Amino acid sequence: MENKQLAQLHKTNLPLALKEAINEVLNEDEAYVADELVELCETVLLELAALGMAAYLNQPNQKSVYNDFLLQLFTSKSHAYNAGPLYRWAANMIKELDTKEAKTHYPLFWEKKGKTVQLNSHIHHLALLRNEVMHGFFLLPPERNHKEASHVAEVIAQLNKSNVFSLFKDDSFHFISKQDKLTAYSGRWGILDEEWPLMQNAHAFGQLSLTIRHQISDDFNKEQDAWLVKNLTKQKVNTNLTKFANDKSQGALAYWHRPNENVNEQIANLYAHLKKSETHVPQFLALDSEGITFTSNFLLGKLVSTLAIETGATKYSNDPVKAVKELRKKCSKQPVIIIKDIHRSLFQSDHLVHLADFLYENSILLIAFGVHYTWMDQFFNDSNAIASKTYLPKEKEWVPLLDNFLRYKGPNKEFKNELEQYTLIKKIITHLLKEISNKEIVARRFADEHEYPMEYVHEAFAFLHPFLNAGRMPFEEDVLDELYGFPKEITEASRIYFSIGRRDAKLEYQHQTLAL
Repeated sequence: MENKQLAQLHKTNLPLALKEAINEVLNEDEAYVADELVELCETVLLELAALGMAAYLNQPNQKSVYNDFLLQLFTSKSHAYNAGPLYRWAANMIKELDTKEAKTHYPLFWEKKGKTVQLNSHIHHLALLRNEVMHGFFLLPPERNHKEASHVAEVIAQLNKSNVFSLFKDDSFHFISKQDKLTAYSGRWGILDEEWPLMQNAHAFGQLSLTIRHQISDDFNKEQDAWLVKNLTKQKVNTNLTKFANDKSQGALAYWHRPNENVNEQIANLYAHLKKSETHVPQFLALDSEGITFTSNFLLGKLVSTLAIETGATKYSNDPVKAVKELRKKCSKQPVIIIKDIHRSLFQSDHLVHLADFLYENSILLIAFGVHYTWMDQFFNDSNAIASKTYLPKEKEWVPLLDNFLRYKGPNKEFKNELEQYTLIKKIITHLLKEISNKEIVARRFADEHEYPMEYVHEAFAFLHPFLNAGRMPFEEDVLDELYGFPKEITEASRIYFSIGRRDAKLEYQHQTLAL
């Protein structure tokens, strides 16, 4: 298509990715250029996201919620993230910063409208084009294509005018690179093991990178081995664990325990039992809330090393998923993965618990020890019942566990717009712990009595499940007056029958309950 603005911009000094995307637009027919326009828009947004994130990492005012996201971005399959959300993440990262880089980027992310500050509508418009093109079966009218081409040209000209590509003097992070005196997005978010040292000066994220560098080193493996030796005793291994390992070739078993219960001896003794066996290959991993030990790729990497040593294989795929498949076929023994603290960093999108199906398909057993949140039940086909007593935790014990529980699902206390929701959940939990010592608590009745939102009460119940006894209670049924055919007394069930207009329905939904 013809567009003088884009043609002129193509001749200027721009990052290579932008030039290539502009060229694709100019070389396509105006009737079919919508898809190329989307690619150009997303290229612009990716450039801004990369530079915004670099500005964030270059200064000390960092938040764990942003660092968690960056860690997730760098260690998972980055093509899962569209340009629009990445642009918005970067916008929030630099919003409150007071550095030269952040101030230069600020107007490219934010604008003031009246008394409120909102995302730059002119630039954020680029993120909305993808949906319109997809809904139009990847086609837009030619006149609309010309309009969008002129719009994105204006945005690129604005970037050029602000000199954002000349702002950084070096490519200090793996996701940006030097290109003919410009600093721009390198084309990938995923980080290689040898690139973690590039992050060491990135303040709080730099400290996190040091933790990760340790976790991918040989010293980490030695520490894991030392932990197993330290906790090894003559205590008998739970028979459910040994039976599962001996009788099964596929499946996942959860050994749930109370938060105050020490299961270290069980873990160490189980590992030693399987290590001595001539039929099993155990792989142990203790999860840490910081770093990458809880991610799928980290576990797969450890499993590849263990299977390679067991089989003596020296050649296998660089892709850990393919490598595990290859090595598993060569391994005559039964691999068993033993995980300590499976609940750490739960709800992270690349959490290793999501490997359950993959492990099952490749006949690799999974035995996980951890605090029981019922959301995890979907990943396990067997579990060991908790035998220890329920108890009321003190605030200093349950608050860190709550932060772990909400860390990747929210609400997050580090976001101003979520702090009120986080505080409300804490208030409900405190209230529940105060009342539950005297009686069984029914979720719906508790919410109604104290005027709490039902969804927050359910969230509090889900969190407290590991400490207490959770149960179900049927709705209180009513009794019909034989003369009038009307309930003698209105109960919970009555309201439901009235709303659906019939009484022959079976009420499958039941109350959630908690008791000490």
